[in-house]
Amino acid sequence: MDVEGKTIAKLNYEKIRKIADQDGFYMIETNIMDLTAEKANEIYKQQWKVEDNFRMLKSALQIRPVYVHNENHILAHVLLCFLALVTIKYCLYKLKKYYKSNGEIQRISIDLLVDSLRMMTITRKEVNGQIVQEIINDLDPHHQENIKIYKDFIACIG
Repeated sequence: MDVEGKTIAKLNYEKIRKIADQDGFYMIETNIMDLTAEKANEIYKQQWKVEDNFRMLKSALQIRPVYVHNENHILAHVLLCFLALVTIKYCLYKLKKYYKSNGEIQRISIDLLVDSLRMMTITRKEVNGQIVQEIINDLDPHHQENIKIYKDFIACIG
């Protein structure tokens, strides 16, 4: 408000009250007219799954940066990253199912599984088609959890 060349700030209590009435609520806006409020809310609650997958594509599976310039190469890169996402999600599902069936409680994230698979190297010595020795790379004690996860993963898919 401007009175005699001076600007005076004044609170709009009615507007503040209307905004305060909505505290603790969230609104979902959609352009789908035949969508019920319950269905819109249900769809919104699933959004975190999509966001989690994109986060994983960007971090653990490193979809970016893309050093290809041809449109077909970009599409192929994204397709391969998507296939990697599906594969790693399936591996995580199998591993969690394995732990559950063995009565073991193990909180495992995709990042932990990917790290475990990345750092493992195994050398197998075979004689006449029989494995006589299996050497897992030496890791410091800090990485023993990764070795366990790797061995459990091999057991659950084996």
